[in-house]
Amino acid sequence: MKMLLSRIVLFGLSIGLTYPATAEWVSGGGLLIRDSQNPWFVKNTRKVNYCVSIDEANFGQTLEGVRSAINQAIQFWKSQFATNSDNQDLKIGTQIFVETECTLDPELVLQFGILSDEQKKKLGDPKELIGIAVRTSYDRRTLRGKGFIYIAPAFGPLRPSLPNMQENPWANVDDSLLMNAIAHELGHVFGVPHFPVPNHFMSDTYLENLVQTNRNIPNSLSPVFYNQEPFKIWKELRQNGGERLFFKVPSEFPCINYNSLGVDMEVYASSCRPNGQAKLMGHIDFKSTGPIKQTFQSIKLVVYSEQKIFDKVDHSYGNYGVIFGPSQQSIVWKGVFYSFVDHSSKQIFMKIYPYGNRFELGGILDGKLIMDLKETIQN
Repeated sequence: MKMLLSRIVLFGLSIGLTYPATAEWVSGGGLLIRDSQNPWFVKNTRKVNYCVSIDEANFGQTLEGVRSAINQAIQFWKSQFATNSDNQDLKIGTQIFVETECTLDPELVLQFGILSDEQKKKLGDPKELIGIAVRTSYDRRTLRGKGFIYIAPAFGPLRPSLPNMQENPWANVDDSLLMNAIAHELGHVFGVPHFPVPNHFMSDTYLENLVQTNRNIPNSLSPVFYNQEPFKIWKELRQNGGERLFFKVPSEFPCINYNSLGVDMEVYASSCRPNGQAKLMGHIDFKSTGPIKQTFQSIKLVVYSEQKIFDKVDHSYGNYGVIFGPSQQSIVWKGVFYSFVDHSSKQIFMKIYPYGNRFELGGILDGKLIMDLKETIQN
């Protein structure tokens, strides 16, 4: 059992198997070749030809359903890159994607329930695969990759041997599971690495969790790249929840509102209704202490001297240079909460996840450090 799951994590989550344009495949999780996690297409590529190959009898979805999911996944990534200022140099995801015939040898082949004998030999037991993105060649001069994405079928001899897998996770296009799986693999085509955030669709355990009968991950895709824009968010409070006790929210208020002011934050007790009753409980100051831990994972384009696409490249790494693109970032901030109720002050910690307005707060209650104030506090 453990061996099966570890192989699913290893292969089912898109290792970037690579080789230079004239060599054989090289495995090893994309760690043996410096450019193995490069985006397959950057600013000099205007159009990407792709084709679709499907075993409709066993995959669990029709060709038209698959095409719809592919288009949704492509548009999702285009929207992510279009709003990111760090993508101005690389221009990832700006390409036009055009479906063509597989006989025309396109840059990207999307395979649904189909693997060639050579691919099976290279990848090992296909029943341990849920999905994978494989770069089969890369031109260091033009910075263009070529390869395939494979998504396992729901039925037939290639159905994964994963315990508790749904009978047919791809059955309903509106359920978005197929689109999510394709989007995960396309992320690696665009150079996006895994990020250690539970349940995020680019996490390293996402595909395994996606197809479980008892999955507890959301259907919708979360934003990918770091965004520290101000935000407002409200959520319901448990009666004995840590947030209610820490911020001393009166029992008549069922919700709490967080009003981000960039780095600092205002905390309100609220009635859960837009423009409803609200009471300012206090202010959190993060500026004075700042971040105590930061984790970055950026899209990286490793380039060598033979490329002529980018003029200014930092070659301080040796015989290759690195251009950084959009990043995923998590930050742990240490701050002080100043209460407007009893005029007290106390330490608070906030972990900001690498996307949108998702965060966790921690603090000290009754002399105990509570890592996540959403928890219910036992009396």
